[in-house]
Parts: sequence; structure tokens; C-alpha cells
Amino acid sequence: MLVPSINITNGKCAEAIELYQRAFGAIIRHISYEKDSPEFIADGATNGSAIMHASITLLGNRVEMSDDDDPTPITGNVLNLHAYFPTDDEVCRAFDILKEGAKIEETPKPEFWSSMYARLVDRFGVKWHLMVG
Repeated sequence: MLVPSINITNGKCAEAIELYQRAFGAIIRHISYEKDSPEFIADGATNGSAIMHASITLLGNRVEMSDDDDPTPITGNVLNLHAYFPTDDEVCRAFDILKEGAKIEETPKPEFWSSMYARLVDRFGVKWHLMVG
């Protein structure tokens, strides 16, 4: 089994999970917070709310997620996720949810390989290809 991991910057992993729940019907399998670690020490710099590990089911597949504290992340160009939907309307619905704060690369439209296709980099830096398939 190969499981992708999405690392979200700026402490927004919980927000990204909520967005993916609305756009794709993602199901939370498990979330572990920094404060849950036996090694966590509250020091005033953090309240322990960062997500160390989250496992969700996204479009029938397991996906891992976490908050990432990398100060120089590369976003939108090293990972592309392809989300397949049964209808054009579902592609458009997911696009409408994801587009807020996103970099729109292609708005939903028919393509020769799919009756509806869209591409964007969401506000968390994840590049999505949405299509009927």
C-alpha cells in the first residue's frame, strides 16, 4: 500500500481537513495532536494544538496529513492529487468549495479525456486535478 502524506504549513492542517471533508466527503480515521505526545512540554511558544499525525479516508483512499513547520516549503509542484468524481456536477461542486484562496489553473470545462475537468492549487498549496472518471 502506498499512502500519500500532505504536510500543511502555518498550522492549518485542521482547516485543510475540514475543507476536504466538505469538498470530498473525507472521513477522519485518527488525529494525534502535539499535546498528546508524552514528550510534549508546554513552553508558551506552543499550545500543543498542532496536528502531528492525521489519517483520513479521501475518496476511498487513505491519506496522511500533518502540520508542517518547514520554513521554506515548496508548494503546488511536487505533488499532484487527481480526484475522480462520477458526475460533472460533483466536479463543479468540489471546485467551488476549493477555489476560495486558491490559485486557479483551469476552471471546470469539458476536455477530451473527461466530460468535466478543473485544476487548482488550494490555499494550502496542494495541487488538485478534479475530473469525471
